[in-house]
This record gives sequence, C-alpha cells and structure tokens, in this order.
Amino acid sequence: MSTDWSRLEHAYGAATDLPQLFEEIGDPELAPNAWHELWSSLCHQGTVYPASFAALPVLADIASSRMPGDQRSVSALAGRIVAGETQLHQPGYCRKRYPAEIDELHRIVQHHLTEEPFEGDEHDYLYPLEDLLAFEGVPVRSECLLPNLHDVICPSCSEEADADRYPPGGAC
Repeated sequence: MSTDWSRLEHAYGAATDLPQLFEEIGDPELAPNAWHELWSSLCHQGTVYPASFAALPVLADIASSRMPGDQRSVSALAGRIVAGETQLHQPGYCRKRYPAEIDELHRIVQHHLTEEPFEGDEHDYLYPLEDLLAFEGVPVRSECLLPNLHDVICPSCSEEADADRYPPGGAC
C-alpha cells in the first residue's frame, strides 16, 4: 500500500516533499540537507504531525537497510516521533498502528546500544536510551535519565553511570 503524502501534513504543510527527502538521505551529497529538512518537517521542535506517524514504515525500512540512509539518524528520528505520540492523547497509537515497524526499530536501537561500541558524550548515549524506551511505550525525557536524577545502567558493559563518569567507563 502506497502512502498518499498529499493528504498528510507536516510542520510546513502538505507532505508531498517527503518521498524526495527519503530518496535524498541515501545520497551522500544531498543527505545533510535532506536530514535537516526531514527532522524539521516531521519533528519540528518536538512537535509531531500526521505525516510523522505515516513516515514510520519508511523510517523502519531505512533503519533496517532496505532503503539507503543512516541507520542511527533514522532510528533517532523515529524514536522522537514515537515519543511524540503523547501529543495525540491516544496512548499506544504507534504500537497499535505500526506494531511491526515499532518492533523492528526497537530491535535496531537495542542492537546499537548493546552490540556496538559507544562513542560520544552523555547526550549521544541518552538519546538512544530515550528511543528504546519510546519504542517500549515508556514516556521519558533526557533530564529524567541523567545520572544524578535516575540510575542508568549501560547496556553494553552493565556499569552504573554516575555524574562524574558518563557514560560509565568512558567509551564502552
């Protein structure tokens, strides 16, 4: 089934530009601008839109390498969209409408967290954790996961994070 993007809206109006942006994120020269446009259109300052949810199947295809694009970036965007479902006041909307895609995105983010070495700062570590929780249906924001507010266990090395050493042990 094909999505009629002209019937859906994102932050800037009709979502007719999304198919082109999805193609462009697979092109190394066009990808940086396309990613910026996708994020702005689908999750503008944390606000999500009907086109945001309709994009989840395409984002799952990119995350699973069935379409070209950066897996981590697309998983992060999908995580923000799923986390934004609370704006609909319809708990579980994404899981009910896109269960296979949510399960696939969950598996991919879990793989990134547990099977790949971590590199980056605390926010690079927290965002995938937020995405994982969003795919599990748990509402959360970064400040809730900061080590001085909540115990966080690194999924790679099982060490507890603390405020002075984040992520635990540096790069796991």
